[in-house]
Amino acid sequence: MKHDLYPAPRCPRISVAGSALTLPVRRIWCVGRNYHAHAVEMGAQGEPQPPFFFAKPAHALVANPVRIPMPPQTCELHHEVELLLVLGRGGHNLTVDAAAQCIIAAGVAVDLTRRDVQALAKQQGRPWALAKGFDFSAPCGEVALVDEPLPADAELALWVDGVQMQRGRLAQMIAPQAAVIAALSQQVRLAPGDVILTGTPAGVGPLSPGQTVRARIDGLPELTFEIGEPDTMATTEQHVTAEDVLAFWFGEPGTPVESQFQIWFKKDPELDALIRTRFEGALQRATRGELDSWAETPRGRLALIILLDQFSRNMYRDTPAAFAQDEQARALALAGVELGHDAALAPIEAAFVYMPFEHGESMAWQERAVASLTALTERTDLAVIKSFVTYAHKHHEVIAEFGRYPHRNAILQRDNTEAEEAYLAQPGAGF
Repeated sequence: MKHDLYPAPRCPRISVAGSALTLPVRRIWCVGRNYHAHAVEMGAQGEPQPPFFFAKPAHALVANPVRIPMPPQTCELHHEVELLLVLGRGGHNLTVDAAAQCIIAAGVAVDLTRRDVQALAKQQGRPWALAKGFDFSAPCGEVALVDEPLPADAELALWVDGVQMQRGRLAQMIAPQAAVIAALSQQVRLAPGDVILTGTPAGVGPLSPGQTVRARIDGLPELTFEIGEPDTMATTEQHVTAEDVLAFWFGEPGTPVESQFQIWFKKDPELDALIRTRFEGALQRATRGELDSWAETPRGRLALIILLDQFSRNMYRDTPAAFAQDEQARALALAGVELGHDAALAPIEAAFVYMPFEHGESMAWQERAVASLTALTERTDLAVIKSFVTYAHKHHEVIAEFGRYPHRNAILQRDNTEAEEAYLAQPGAGF
């Protein structure tokens, strides 16, 4: 039997707004010069020409980013706001009508471009793939499920530090949404999970570290992220091990559990910033599946779960990105329980293996969380474990009443019901 020499990489996933659904990404196709005004600002002359296609690697996609590092070897990182389409079905040589039926979701993306790298490649007559397909070059927000192209009068726009730089309407596309899909299907066989960035209006321009980008399209979740310093991710990635994560979270051997309790559940901006500085790169690697080998041991799996389920909440507090890794963490926790990894850990460590269950917005996950944490009281009489059980019951009660966590609604752009409004008005509501 053949075995992989190294862990297979995870495909990127895009979150569906207002649900626990994610959409696996197969390929990223981009449309060049699909807005005439942008083609003109890029040097095109004469009448509008048919748009063309190029690709970004799937792992260039970053869903719900908070910070994108300034890429290396460029002085001109440009923004390009674009409508992102996700295909739920595919085919070859599609008609325009059939192509329209392939669309399953739509969102906002920014095609980041190393413009100076692109210009030099064009001048030298060389491919300019590295101008478009570098790491983190396709940030996108959550998507909305749709079953047809977006209205042509929908506006798309982008701001840098609050100043509007791009503005246009989907009606300005040279090739409309379904026509783009149909044209691409003549060159490749499309399939579910293919993502298409449909072009950008005029106004593209440079970005620098410290600047904040906000992009929106009418009717879709917004995208906001910051440009970080060069090599920010690489610096935090290089020296983080599973034991580094565990030592930070649980303290060095002999550290009283009670002293760590404030770290685990206290809202502290300084602590959030510290975790983000030290571990954001490791979290990004974990979401891409690059740390999957940690899960081969009980302690490594625990560290991976803490990265995805706990550190994410500190790093990205009060943003959708705080919850974007929940499904991945739950899958790791469930597999760990089936392998008996939780039983090999100390009770307080096993409690954090079960936390992804508690974070799930379904009764099945809540019941598993309560049962798993309650069982720990048979292994230890630590007061902290009893408090975990108490809070598990409180989470269970909220999901039993509302079917979801109302305190996430504003963050995830979900409307509150009247009952949820009344609940949130109570002192101490939420967790």
